[in-house]
Amino acid sequence: MYEKAKEELKKIEPKIDLLHEVLGIGLYASITQDSDGYFLGMRFGDIGYNDWLGKPSENALRRTKIWLGMMSKEARQEAESALSRFQL
Repeated sequence: MYEKAKEELKKIEPKIDLLHEVLGIGLYASITQDSDGYFLGMRFGDIGYNDWLGKPSENALRRTKIWLGMMSKEARQEAESALSRFQL
């Protein structure tokens, strides 16, 4: 039910945001990336990466670039350093 609307909404506004999660201010305590490039999330209070998050959408990557461009040089360098541990 409502599959088309759900599919398009996920492309427009995902459930999580890559930059927030990488910087530790998102919905998860931590995220990691498996050897296939998929992201996994660890919930606050949990002891493992039990939530499969998939790969960032093109919109998520585009939004991340926009937000990086809005940051000061120092903040952008910190964010880029945090992002550099992932294959994007």
